Amino acid sequence: MRPCILFVAALSLYCTPLRAQRTFGSLQALWKYADEHNVQISLSRKQKDIAEAGLHQAQSNFLPTVNINGAFTDNVSIQPTLVPAELFGGQSGTFVEEEFGKRYNYNAGLSAQLDLVNATNWFTLKGARFEKSVSGLNWKLNQQTIYKATSNAYFTYYLMRESETLSEESLKIADVILTHARNLYQQGQISQVTLNTTTIHVKSASLSLLASRQSQQNALMQLKQMLDMSLSDSLILTDNLVIPLSDEPGALNSSTDINVKLSQMQLLATNNSWQAAKAAYVPTLSAVYAYNTQITGEEILNFSNTNKLPQQYWGLRITLPVLTHGTRTFQIAKQRLEYETATKRYESASRQAAVNDDNLLDNYRSAREKLDVSHEIRELYLANDLHAAKQFDAGQISLDERLRVYQDFINYKNEYLRNLSDFYMRYAELKVRQQQF
Repeated sequence: MRPCILFVAALSLYCTPLRAQRTFGSLQALWKYADEHNVQISLSRKQKDIAEAGLHQAQSNFLPTVNINGAFTDNVSIQPTLVPAELFGGQSGTFVEEEFGKRYNYNAGLSAQLDLVNATNWFTLKGARFEKSVSGLNWKLNQQTIYKATSNAYFTYYLMRESETLSEESLKIADVILTHARNLYQQGQISQVTLNTTTIHVKSASLSLLASRQSQQNALMQLKQMLDMSLSDSLILTDNLVIPLSDEPGALNSSTDINVKLSQMQLLATNNSWQAAKAAYVPTLSAVYAYNTQITGEEILNFSNTNKLPQQYWGLRITLPVLTHGTRTFQIAKQRLEYETATKRYESASRQAAVNDDNLLDNYRSAREKLDVSHEIRELYLANDLHAAKQFDAGQISLDERLRVYQDFINYKNEYLRNLSDFYMRYAELKVRQQQF
């Protein structure tokens, strides 16, 4: 029996490390972990790497093209050629059939071409650079999206922790009131309705506490999903989350907005495509070189009695596209329209970013001021409730009056949580916007 217990204990110690525990002390720590593990960010980073490979491919267009070829021919039957008979001492004006060439021919060649002037290659290179920049900005945009989602879940968790604290406080007060109410009911001083009302307050506070705890777990599960953590992994948040309400956020520069940057880069890429379409009329100048050799013989793979016939040349080649079904004209018109569309999109994004930044700062300041006042009001309601509790214990006020003060405290607790939620959300938006993507 004892060896079995030791085996189970050892097995449990071995399996325990399989359950990972992740502890995060700040929102920035969450973002850093998301950068490394979030699937959406990882996939967009792969697209950036693909664009990088495309840039290298575009750069390789400036390298020469080199081809090596070889061939073997077996002239089973050589076609006769008519030649004047007088070349062989025959009668003038007559022809005889002669076969020229040998049966087996071996051919090998090397050719090379280097574009000296090719506008298309230059615009392709510029387009690849813009594509790389666009992919990088799309990666940053996905990063910003995940930052927003993690921030919302993060602050929701801490909002529910505050709600849990207030619900525990409310439940404690309601339990004390219910204890007094039961004593008064047994003495016949209050009605069943008043006792039921007091019991309802206790159960409502219990439900509120349960909902707060469940919402905390939901927020943690959302964070696990975005951080690509398994169900068995443990996620712990240890941030004290002290946000100074007196801090004034600095001004936001709309030109740093990731959507503005992306629209601007797409505008540059579209302009490059337009110019590339125009460059289709530009001739191409290339340097060419070729070396070919032919070996002929009458016996296969016997090179002792063969002839070698080499050839070598180099030159310049110019290609001027004159007519390509008229597609270049339509391509230029199409790219011009896309450029105009991209221009309007960029201008609109710039205006919207400026408006959004201004609204963000105004909403944050408003939410901060409302929360500051809400803190003061909540303290006053709490002071009223404590004062009413003392008066009730001293018999100076009735149970109905005590319940009214408690109900006022509960009602404003919900209002306070709404203001706190609004502030957290505005603060999260501001923190994400202030990141340098």
